[in-house]
Amino acid sequence: MINVHSASLRLFNKSSIIMPASPHLPVEIVERIIACFHDDMLRAPADPTNSADTPFLHQTSINRLLSLRLLGRSWAIAIPPFVCASLTLNANLIHTFSIGFTSTVSSPVTHLRRLCLDRVMFFSSAVLNNLQDNFPQGNLSQGIKLLEYPSSAGVELTATIIIDLAQSFHGLFVHTIPTSIEDDVCLLRLPKLKVIRALYVDPTDRQPTFLRYPIFETVEVIITSYVNSRNYWKKAMTDERSMLRDAPKLKHVVLVTWNGRSTHDPELVALFKSHNIKCHFRPELSHDEVIYLNPLQTELY
Repeated sequence: MINVHSASLRLFNKSSIIMPASPHLPVEIVERIIACFHDDMLRAPADPTNSADTPFLHQTSINRLLSLRLLGRSWAIAIPPFVCASLTLNANLIHTFSIGFTSTVSSPVTHLRRLCLDRVMFFSSAVLNNLQDNFPQGNLSQGIKLLEYPSSAGVELTATIIIDLAQSFHGLFVHTIPTSIEDDVCLLRLPKLKVIRALYVDPTDRQPTFLRYPIFETVEVIITSYVNSRNYWKKAMTDERSMLRDAPKLKHVVLVTWNGRSTHDPELVALFKSHNIKCHFRPELSHDEVIYLNPLQTELY
């Protein structure tokens, strides 16, 4: 026999402790919540050879974001923009879409030769042989402040562009100092060049003899990888014949760690200080930060 009254009472007691459903959050509030969550999510590292590159969300992070759409309508509306902003194509795939189409394929991006972002110009390997013809001429070229060619390929071709822009650009990003800079360019005096950035410093030369080249006469900031160059700088500055004293304009060395964490090396800082050079550590640097470095007017970091 079932006691209906007792069963109903137990049901009432259980239901009475359940909190009423909360009202739906506005999309604007959900967007703020997702933004905080988004900032701490796992990301694929940015390409260190491209200062315009940004770290995109890892696939596992994207999957976690997409699963949050089940929380409600506001979440389902707010999440897709965050996911779409985190989608990227690898370089090889971009080239496939850009210049890999055959004449039988109809596509609005067929034979696309140049990709442009806001204040960033990218020239694919397909145009290297005609790089000078594809490079902007006239007033537009005067607005170019940072020139990057971190790959060792096309150094001689890029040298022509550097010569054409000798009076305008402020920053240069190369793969290795000085081997990635063509000999004719090393002999140039570039009046506005203040910043040189590189992934490596050539270790075959025990002293930075490259600082004697005319192109380095106006350079005030050198940016390079901490991991790749720390031993080089330490050996060079502990030598009694240290050539860092031969670069009176050089006042700052920025060491990038790439791993997203700040680093401090007291020994290296002291060595640079003994040469009247300030040493700075940064986890990353965007192309905007490279362009607008102005050590004469403000403290770097």
